[in-house]
Amino acid sequence: MVQTMKRKDALAAVTLLAVQAASSLSCGARESFSDPQRSDTNAVKGNSTATNEPPQSLPSVPLEPYRPYVACGILNSGAGSLRALAFSPDGATLLATDDRIRIWNTRSLNLERTLEVATNVAALSPDGTWIASAGHKGEGIYIWQNGIFERSFAQQETIVGLAISRDGSIFAATQTSITWYGRDGVTLGRIPNDYMRGVIVSPDASFVIPLSMSPLRVLRVSDGKTIFVVSGDVRSLNAAAFIQDSTVVVTLAFSGEAQIFQSKDGSTMGSIAVRSGSVRSVAASADGRLIAIGDGASQVTIGRVDDRVGLQVITTGDPASAYGVNAIAFSRDATMIATATPVGKVRLWCAK
Repeated sequence: MVQTMKRKDALAAVTLLAVQAASSLSCGARESFSDPQRSDTNAVKGNSTATNEPPQSLPSVPLEPYRPYVACGILNSGAGSLRALAFSPDGATLLATDDRIRIWNTRSLNLERTLEVATNVAALSPDGTWIASAGHKGEGIYIWQNGIFERSFAQQETIVGLAISRDGSIFAATQTSITWYGRDGVTLGRIPNDYMRGVIVSPDASFVIPLSMSPLRVLRVSDGKTIFVVSGDVRSLNAAAFIQDSTVVVTLAFSGEAQIFQSKDGSTMGSIAVRSGSVRSVAASADGRLIAIGDGASQVTIGRVDDRVGLQVITTGDPASAYGVNAIAFSRDATMIATATPVGKVRLWCAK
């Protein structure tokens, strides 16, 4: 049985990366971008508690040589738009979700199994051994162990987002709340929220981000308190990702640059530019060094967090659309990236 979680209340190191509108910005392989200097006095266009301080520096760490990603495989699902991707810890298996759950072997490029259950959202456990999925209203949450149905528990509202934290807690977002459960279905907590379309959870389950039609907020799980707010056009805050244990948050807008903020005071720490004005998805590597940003032109920008440098732009070859690259995932060792677009293909990219 999953026991009640002990929540961390650490805040000093929490950092936020947010995207706001930018004009005609582009990035190419190995291109570096300067950090914007801001002197706003109110929270506008992606800034939170703005300051007059110059951009701070991220902690100094040795920079590893970048290994560019090249195409190394295509998985043809034959289905419609793929909404979520997740690698197993060893990178040998990929979970892809459309209206079903499809499990692929990334080495043979073969489809190993399809879980024949109506699926709206799904999430893979951090250890890669079990899956949580949810359909539409009244269908509840299903638990799958090694691809075999284990149990289900009821949830009367439509679940629009699922995430599994490192301790095995299942976070389910409906249009009115975020509720988290143990794997046995026991309710562990609930945070009310309106008009949600998804939920992002820090790996250590200390913080959550409701993706909703309101300014983006970082909430503390232990008490539901709002820790940090990013104001601006709420329609542009459509994707987010925590990097490592609640130390950095990535949020992306329909256009512009990815800005990094210190959450304790809202001070800016730099930015990474995005080539296309329509950003659709984001993922972070497990070591916190890289982010991958998918856009409406079916391109992926790879950026390095440590020095805010744009390293590479991957052109997937799929047609541009309103949805573009709508799902991205890194393998745990960051040697492989998976991307998905509405054409029903998953493309694999391997580091040289």
